[in-house]
Amino acid sequence: MSAIEGRTDDIIALRGRDGGNVRIHPVVFHRVLDLLHAEAWQVRQEDNSLRVLIASPHISVNRPAVAERIRDALRLAGAAPIDVLVEDVLSISPGAGGKRPLVVAARH
Repeated sequence: MSAIEGRTDDIIALRGRDGGNVRIHPVVFHRVLDLLHAEAWQVRQEDNSLRVLIASPHISVNRPAVAERIRDALRLAGAAPIDVLVEDVLSISPGAGGKRPLVVAARH
């Protein structure tokens, strides 16, 4: 076997409400973003924020509400408050391996 097919979503480490770190599993984002009427989505961790890309969203997609639902989900998972930026894009490009991961952790 030369490769394993499937998703390559990352687990994101964020500052926790208790001062430590908390690991956020991709399912936290799936629960919110899989409900959107859009072609695709991707969460990218940046230095002090999360950028949510929404490819070709339907006119009904309420970006501020999406950001708020993600912040609520992160709070329930134990994360400290973080900026969530929601951005419309035409498409989401594949990564170096040719896959389009839905959750991309920052590489430090």
